[in-house]
Amino acid sequence: MITKHVEDPPAPAAVPLPLPVPGREHKARLALREKYAELFSQLPKSRLNLQSQLLELARLSGSAEEVLACGLEIAAMSGAAGDLASLDLALTRLQDRLLAAPEELQRLLLQEFGGQNIPLFVLEKLVGRWEQLAEAYVSKFDLTNAGQCLKEASEIARRDAKLSAVKVPQFEHKITLYARAQQEMPAITEALAALEKNPEDAAAHKSLGVFLIRRLEDYPRGFRHLVRGDDAALVKLAMEELAGPKKVEEMVRLADGWVQAGQTVKPDEEARWYYERAVYWYRQAYALQLQDNALLANGIAERWKKAVVRFADLPAPHRSGFIREQKTELKVLTALALSGDKVVVAGRVGDDSLVLAYEADTAKQIGRWNLQSSVRWLESCGRLGHVAVGLSDGSFMWLELSDNQGLTKQVSSAGDLYHKGAFAEKAERFIVLSNQRLFTFLPGFGTSVQERTLSRPPGTGSPDLAVTPKGDHLVIVGRSTSGIPLLMLADSEGKLLDTYSYGSKGSGSPIVALSTDGAMLASAWQKEVTFFPMPVPGKGEKLVPDNPIGVPNTVTAMAAHPHQGMFILGFEDGSIGLLAIQGKRLLVFKGMVNQPVRSLAVHGERRQVYIGYANGVLGVFALPPE
Repeated sequence: MITKHVEDPPAPAAVPLPLPVPGREHKARLALREKYAELFSQLPKSRLNLQSQLLELARLSGSAEEVLACGLEIAAMSGAAGDLASLDLALTRLQDRLLAAPEELQRLLLQEFGGQNIPLFVLEKLVGRWEQLAEAYVSKFDLTNAGQCLKEASEIARRDAKLSAVKVPQFEHKITLYARAQQEMPAITEALAALEKNPEDAAAHKSLGVFLIRRLEDYPRGFRHLVRGDDAALVKLAMEELAGPKKVEEMVRLADGWVQAGQTVKPDEEARWYYERAVYWYRQAYALQLQDNALLANGIAERWKKAVVRFADLPAPHRSGFIREQKTELKVLTALALSGDKVVVAGRVGDDSLVLAYEADTAKQIGRWNLQSSVRWLESCGRLGHVAVGLSDGSFMWLELSDNQGLTKQVSSAGDLYHKGAFAEKAERFIVLSNQRLFTFLPGFGTSVQERTLSRPPGTGSPDLAVTPKGDHLVIVGRSTSGIPLLMLADSEGKLLDTYSYGSKGSGSPIVALSTDGAMLASAWQKEVTFFPMPVPGKGEKLVPDNPIGVPNTVTAMAAHPHQGMFILGFEDGSIGLLAIQGKRLLVFKGMVNQPVRSLAVHGERRQVYIGYANGVLGVFALPPE
């Protein structure tokens, strides 16, 4: 008699268990490492075998702590290998076994995955996972957790300079949006509760739609709520917004519609977002018409200009993105800085050296100081309210813009000249470069709190300085003894880490700027811009350049974009350029005046750039929307 062997079916998975408090699985993880000690000791060779056994244990275990421990161990191994597929498999197993929101489980595993020394090739994908998780929280109006996810994404992105320069400004912008939007969450919670009772509640749909657009810049979701709202004008506009691709005339009609709807809304603060949306569509129509028939674009431009008269700071088409031209009494402008909502400019009128301060909103002059020495540079200490005024005699002064505003006594260093200062924002320290040393000051104070000797002096010429937000790296622009321009990378103690030589003398000196997170350095010299990913402390601290990017004119000033991965360039002919780090695309705007740009200062919240021209004109440029 022949008997047929039948394999036993796999054991059924155990019932789902409540998610343990994170941290309580620690003992279970230690037990797993003891139980599978041999396989753990053979990692990474044994990884797939070990993960298979842990997955099976997680499927059958009756202990929630053990199930979570299995998932986290798999996530850790997967992170070290850059294996997102294994991470997803672990997440699926945990979702089958633990009673918790998918977002909560994914967050735990992503944290474990990202806590490893992840291969560079998977960083961008991991950042994308955190972005998706943040969006999942936003869809539930959980802005606190959404912001936390974007902070995690930022930390991951900072491991790669290029990724950081592009992504971190975007994340920081969204984190700021979410934090401000929290103030309106009580009303939004009421609207959500109303929709829970009645999914067709039109007033609640309108509230949610306006909130999503104004506060979160989530236009598709916002318009989907507005079409179900109780405002007939917004219903019509939202339907047109969601209608798909549009021709030029449809874009203009939609822009006109937003302006018309906004005209009846009071106060201005409540109406502003209507006009911002109108500007978006006028801009789209104008750009498309320029490509098809430039002659007809003038009609759109005139319509656009008239539409935004109510809000003087909104972008208008005259002179591209320029929104205001302000003539100062200066005949020669040498420097410009922003301190909060105040603008400071410096220069000369004949033989007189002046520093002038203005209100950014009204252009009203609020301060005027006559100095004995000419001003070489201005540097703002951001929200701390102090501006350092660098003088041609090698000293500097503090300008405090407050009720008791004024210039303090000169700060000088015996036997040394202060060449340039830079503010380390996160460290809240002001770093000053001299011939031989680095000095650290508390903003507003005249005595340095630290002095360090440079391991290599900056050399001849007009040395420049850029400092990372934490103050852990400095980039010094100098010249060799033979007159060749150099970039010198130094640590916070002044120790030289690396040097980049431009190879030929040429005229002028390179200009440098760091991205807002300090991850990318841009250096402009003559008609070329070069990007240098900034090193991570302790990991190959070298200046490794990308291929130089040719630009149409000599760069005379440069600043980082506050929210996007790009740099703002000022040119010798007065034009302004926006140069993207990713893709290295350059968009150039014709200048307000045909004069060299001497200085740029960026107002992040207003998305405006203040431009100091050599002839004393001050321009204000509205940055394009993201």
